[in-house]
Amino acid sequence: MQMNKKTLIKKGLTILSLLVLSSCSVLSPVEVEPIKKYTLNEIPHLIPSKKNHGGTLLVLEPDSSPLYRTRQMAYTTQPHQLSFFSYHEWGETPAQMLHPLIAKTLQGTHHFHTVVTQPYGAHFDYVLRTHILKLEQNFINAPGELELTLRAELSRRDSHQIIAVQEFSQKEPILQKSPYGGVIAANRATKTILEALAKFILDKIR
Repeated sequence: MQMNKKTLIKKGLTILSLLVLSSCSVLSPVEVEPIKKYTLNEIPHLIPSKKNHGGTLLVLEPDSSPLYRTRQMAYTTQPHQLSFFSYHEWGETPAQMLHPLIAKTLQGTHHFHTVVTQPYGAHFDYVLRTHILKLEQNFINAPGELELTLRAELSRRDSHQIIAVQEFSQKEPILQKSPYGGVIAANRATKTILEALAKFILDKIR
């Protein structure tokens, strides 16, 4: 009987130890991969310029298609389907990132007395509205491509007359098949579109 009691105690302690270890394993926090954040922050190295026109240009924050009104980073691997990376995202929405870059680029043309953004309550002469139609990493074919499409509308403030509308689209190869490779391509595409946008504005406001 004595041996049986000792055996039972040992078995009980063993089971208790296993339960404690199992409980610790269940209760311990699971390591979650941190979300990496990226930015669009580049403007053209050589900004087109023109003699000062003297007017004031108001640059509104870009509008976006609903799919891009988020910090989530979009990609596609097959036609008609859009997905978002789980652990990689933009630091701000595409519109919030592009807005200051557009204004800084157009200020760099030296064609206007000033380029302003909202909130702005003083007089201005022209308004630039933009719309982000696409910003996604396309991996349907190899190598992948970053696609950025922006629509611009330039109008007069006093008469609300639309001066010109144009769509700008740029595709850049993703040389490194990863979200970060797409970010590098997105910055290249942004610089190209900003340069084209500056030329468009200078051509329409003489």
